[in-house]
Amino acid sequence: MLIGGKGASAPVNTVAPALSDSTPEVAQTISVSNGTWTSDTTPTFTYQWQRSGSNIGGATSSSYTVVSSDYNNTLRCVVTATNPIGADSANSNTSSTVPGAAPVNTVAPALSDTTPVEGQALTVTNGTWTGVPTPTFTYQWQANASNISGATSSSYTVGVAYVGDTIKCVVTATNVLNTVSADSNTSSAVVARTGSFVVVAGGAGGGYDAGGGGGAGGMIAGTPPSGGFSGSFTISVGGGGAGSTGGGVTGSDGSSSAGPFTSCTGGGGGGSFGSAPGSNGGSGGGGRRSAAGGTGTTGQGNAGGQATSSYGSGGGGGKVAAGGAGSAGSAAGEGGDGGLTSISGSQVKYAGGGGGGSDNPNPGGSGGGGGAGNGGSRGQSVPSTAASANSGGGGGGGANAGSAGGSGIVILRSNLPASGYSGTPTITTDGADTIYTFTGSGAISF
Repeated sequence: MLIGGKGASAPVNTVAPALSDSTPEVAQTISVSNGTWTSDTTPTFTYQWQRSGSNIGGATSSSYTVVSSDYNNTLRCVVTATNPIGADSANSNTSSTVPGAAPVNTVAPALSDTTPVEGQALTVTNGTWTGVPTPTFTYQWQANASNISGATSSSYTVGVAYVGDTIKCVVTATNVLNTVSADSNTSSAVVARTGSFVVVAGGAGGGYDAGGGGGAGGMIAGTPPSGGFSGSFTISVGGGGAGSTGGGVTGSDGSSSAGPFTSCTGGGGGGSFGSAPGSNGGSGGGGRRSAAGGTGTTGQGNAGGQATSSYGSGGGGGKVAAGGAGSAGSAAGEGGDGGLTSISGSQVKYAGGGGGGSDNPNPGGSGGGGGAGNGGSRGQSVPSTAASANSGGGGGGGANAGSAGGSGIVILRSNLPASGYSGTPTITTDGADTIYTFTGSGAISF
């Protein structure tokens, strides 16, 4: 468009703008000359690059870097000259069609983990590639460099058949010009899944009036039937029972706990008042006065102790040993020892029985090893003590009142990390293993 008075004119192009290279390739930077213009005053110039005749957004400088979207298209630049009178535009020459490029791998694909465990889900990255048009990818997982049938996605869950084998993935990039493959890194030999667990139920409360100690919660330690954890499991952690505070009421039983493959029975309450016996449970509660202790569940705990006369009462039974018997005129029975486990990386005892109480000047019995409460003594005005939390221990019996049992705990140890969990487990590691400690209910999946 020409604007102006007599003798004045807008710029007029006399030699067309020219591309610096008329055969550009992707990633190449090309430029355009202004061409030659006549003008009464020196014009200013603006630029608009076009792809097959359509404007390219943002491409408004005198140079342009060719991108993959330009593949199979032509390029040119429209140069506009402006002076105070007006403006005019001229097209550069048009390039040849921008060619493609075959895929080239510049950074190899990578496995998500190079020390896999049977049942673990692995993933692989594509790596870094060049290629125009942008390549698409396919995958083939291999064990000992041989294809695994059906393993053709970017993730693979390692099967039991490949324990002892190395794993890698071949990533193949394809565009219209070629198909090229690149190997990922190779894993170490696949390790078989291993696991172990401890499930401890809540311990019972101790009895009243020289009462028997509370029985420990049941305790089971074991390994998964298949050697390692696979699937989803609900975790429930039992609470400790309350101690008796009077009358003919025994201490409350503890609650059961459940973990993978097993559940454990809560401990039996300690005997109370008169000759009330201890309750049955995972471990039996200790008897009061001349009463017998409760029985324990086979494979989970032991019996409570037998009380003797009016002076002493039996302690609640633990996992390893029965509750101690009361001795006439002397100290009350001690709680049985709890079980010893190394699942948490060091040997720890759980589920000790509570010590029996005494209504004479002699002290109450000691709680068994494993977080159990001690018995109290009326003559010395010593109260019984509660079991430790999350120990499964039984509470101590006491002449004035029994004490509460300890809550339970569920612990899983696995060399295959969990794929998900709910609740608030404490998570620690020990070598290649991960340890999940539940002190409250939840769930876990492998």
